Amino acid sequence: MNAPNRIARKETRPEMIVSARKGIQCYFDVDDFTISVWGSAWTGREIVKVDDRVVSSKLSIRFSTTHDFEHRGHRYRVRFIIASMATGLARIELYRDGELIDFDEARRRSIKIDPATGKIDWRAGWKAIIGWAVVGGLFGAALGYAAAELVERWLS
Repeated sequence: MNAPNRIARKETRPEMIVSARKGIQCYFDVDDFTISVWGSAWTGREIVKVDDRVVSSKLSIRFSTTHDFEHRGHRYRVRFIIASMATGLARIELYRDGELIDFDEARRRSIKIDPATGKIDWRAGWKAIIGWAVVGGLFGAALGYAAAELVERWLS
């Protein structure tokens, strides 16, 4: 059973999403309204909305950012926290009148795991490996060509 000040999440809302392409997204259902939070992984833009109305928008490259706003006589604070860039660990906290009432935490996974079976999706893994191999090969070829050109000029 939830504590009286704990928020019950509606079943229709997805869990927190952490993605290099789509950024960070999560939803909090508070009383009878929804707070949606989005942050870009590329630009640092962070947007907080209450029922699709923007209440706070910031551009930040920090590992922790706060967004303060008021709604229906309460002061709310949303904190973006990027705990680790290496592991993709992100946490978003929601405060009402100074008290933590809900949070979402997620990690960007480079290895896809099917939640129903718990098995690794090798197809997605091989796509990532092949993509990085191609990028590495092209970089190595360009570096080798540039080095060969420099040595040839130096020797002639």
